Amino acid sequence: MLLIIGIVIISLASVISLLIFGPWIASFVQPTPPQPVIRYGEFPFKLEYEINGQVVVVEDTIICKYKGIDVTFGEGKFLKWEGYLASGKESAPHDEVSLLIDGANQIYFRLGGPAWYLGYMSVYYPGYGSPSFHAWSPSSFGIISTDDLWNKYNIRIISFEPSPPIENTFK
Repeated sequence: MLLIIGIVIISLASVISLLIFGPWIASFVQPTPPQPVIRYGEFPFKLEYEINGQVVVVEDTIICKYKGIDVTFGEGKFLKWEGYLASGKESAPHDEVSLLIDGANQIYFRLGGPAWYLGYMSVYYPGYGSPSFHAWSPSSFGIISTDDLWNKYNIRIISFEPSPPIENTFK
């Protein structure tokens, strides 16, 4: 009887351990994603917009770097990227330019991220992560249409001239 109880306890402990640690183990043993051959790039851009009748021109360069591979519980192994503006201005996050920060209103313009500029998104996720003419606000939790951008915040995107992404190889 004690032997059967011992086997049941060990079996239950094994199942519980597998349920708890199994996804982590699976994340670490899954294949490593292909890594980019080109791991660094500088991408100039020009953004022109109007806010409250004043035209603002932002000319800067997005510095993009491949930072290696990371592992998380839900995603498994993935490529890490870093991006920042050459001017040193804060961008929140690395692929946006602040258009308006006024109390609860925080409006940003999405420039496109390092994975897009370094050619990863065009290979693995076509159309995703590219620069876009819509802003978003953390205070309203979502994308703001160009009509709302103008009607609510008196901001209008005049033009955006990004550098194109590179053609990269992943091995």
